[in-house]
Amino acid sequence: MTYEPMSRPAEPTLASAGSRFGAFLLDSLLMVPLVLLGLLIPGTSIGSWTLVLVQSGIVLVYGGLMLAVRGQTLGMRALGIRVVPLNGGERPTAGQAWLRTAAAVLPTLLPLNVGDVWSLLDPAWLLWDKPNRQALHDKIARTVVIDTRARIL
Repeated sequence: MTYEPMSRPAEPTLASAGSRFGAFLLDSLLMVPLVLLGLLIPGTSIGSWTLVLVQSGIVLVYGGLMLAVRGQTLGMRALGIRVVPLNGGERPTAGQAWLRTAAAVLPTLLPLNVGDVWSLLDPAWLLWDKPNRQALHDKIARTVVIDTRARIL
């Protein structure tokens, strides 16, 4: 006779659009003080190109480092979600982490409203993407976002 446990951990589930948006909002709030420090750069003002570059640089470094080291940003950690490779694994490779972050941030700098379109289309993509609920930056880096809260069958 073999022992069969009464319950076992379930396969990870994909993070909801709501939890991903919530993590984005939390991370954005964390960035505000750093971006405001960018106003101390001579010649920088609200709406200036210099401030946009400072903001993008801060977001790129924060996201890339946090995903490469922990697989999640502070906002993601607070909401119990994290990024993992599409083909399995505990966290993305450093290359996937930096590519995912760059794919989310850098296109927003494109002129002629291309960046604005990307800013809307990229995260919205996960609303209709099947079966992996990926935003465009996830597709580019071959990652998915999972819910890390324990699930028992």
